[in-house]
Amino acid sequence: MPDRSKLGPDDFAAAFESAPEDPRTLAAREELERWQAFAAAPWAKPETLMDAIRQASERRTIWLLEAIDIMAFGTGEPPQAAVEAAARRLQACRALCRAAADGTFTLIGMLGERSERVEAIALAYFDADYRIGRGSNVLELDASSVPPQDDAKFDRMHLARWFDVRVGDKEAFLAWLTGRPTQSADILEQATVSKDHALRSRKGQGSFAAMDEDLLEEMERLIVGLKVASVQAAADSVADRAYGGGARESKARRLARAYRKRER
Repeated sequence: MPDRSKLGPDDFAAAFESAPEDPRTLAAREELERWQAFAAAPWAKPETLMDAIRQASERRTIWLLEAIDIMAFGTGEPPQAAVEAAARRLQACRALCRAAADGTFTLIGMLGERSERVEAIALAYFDADYRIGRGSNVLELDASSVPPQDDAKFDRMHLARWFDVRVGDKEAFLAWLTGRPTQSADILEQATVSKDHALRSRKGQGSFAAMDEDLLEEMERLIVGLKVASVQAAADSVADRAYGGGARESKARRLARAYRKRER
């Protein structure tokens, strides 16, 4: 079994795939799957985020890795467990890029390793998920988040890498961090499903998309709270209460598809 503390995020799956199937390996695989599901969930704010925001406001420049660590750990140190640290950073990176895609603030950098021109990263780049790449504050396409049939995976524009990435508008970035509702894992775990049926009917007049909303939120709490190993496992745990006819398995597949689509 490889030493996980010395592995990068891209090495985990290959390492576990080649490992012998013993109870310790199975437990490690389940741990990996739980953190992979956590990374795909909405951003969970750290408890010390506000302290980190106050410290960041005094910096002239907020680099990509600094922004991600603020979002992932607040003022705390990264966890010693490499899988957890990587998952929290990936979750934060995805949330950061999705906010940039909405035009909430700009990210700037140099397109390509040899470029000397700093420019704003165009919104079109963010129609796919990005992750931290190897190098100095590098952003690169997160191919694991792109369906195999999606052209973005093979698009030259999206395969380009951005170097020396930083926040272009510090005040807008910090305001976004401050204004988002708290979604820490503890709060999500303690929350209860309390949607009003009137709200549900306004959303979709009885469509599955509207009626499944409560179950999708319950799945989110299970995933963020690390109670299940995957999105599909979360869907399986709530499928008995899903609306509509058909087999339980088909309802679980529907819920899993809806959850993944919701987080894109």
